[in-house]
Amino acid sequence: MAGLRGNQAFWVAAKQTAKGVEPTEWQDTYLFTDGNISPTRQTDQLSETDSNRNAGDFFVTQTGSEGAPAAYVRDASIHHLLEYALGTAVHEGAVNFTHKVSGAASLPYVTLGKGQGATLFEQFNDMKCDELSFNWSTGQPGTVAASFMGRGAVRKTEEWKAELAPPATSTAAPLSFNNAKVTLCGAETRLVSSFELTISNNLTVQQTDDAIPFDIVEGPLAVTLGFDYIIE
Repeated sequence: MAGLRGNQAFWVAAKQTAKGVEPTEWQDTYLFTDGNISPTRQTDQLSETDSNRNAGDFFVTQTGSEGAPAAYVRDASIHHLLEYALGTAVHEGAVNFTHKVSGAASLPYVTLGKGQGATLFEQFNDMKCDELSFNWSTGQPGTVAASFMGRGAVRKTEEWKAELAPPATSTAAPLSFNNAKVTLCGAETRLVSSFELTISNNLTVQQTDDAIPFDIVEGPLAVTLGFDYIIE
């Protein structure tokens, strides 16, 4: 997706109030740096005996959506991705904002949208964030990849209109590792050259009597951190 010029490929996201309830407005617009979002469809073949050598007919076992879109880390939107991955957030302030994000037993349902060029628009409903990965390295802007799993996908024939029109992408520069203040064991250090932080929710698909999954279920929460450290 990142191979397209300018803003020809973007993705949008918004928290739902409940499963099956579409949002009334998008919260953020992101430009792809990597990854994708797409519908999923699993099939199988009938295995009964018959009178010819042809393979059995195909049938659909499960549908849904998944993807791991990536973007640069910006002040204007990163708190929402953290809320999707951890569960709850309290937003305070009117000009200088404070976002307090914490873990919860249940994750919010999220709707994602994808626009490509001026011809393809897709919407992915009832998704949850399976994994959120941050990557920072010397001299580079931070990137975030958000892996989602969902229950459904809708291919639209035109761009979202009215209140669901995607908001403008933030014009602020991405947060750069050159501007970071890194602390280790409570003390500031200049010896860390890169790090990667991953929040994993270990989601599983819960399917019952329909090809569309009944739900996406949270698993154990895991947080991992890796970094490169210069030894003096």
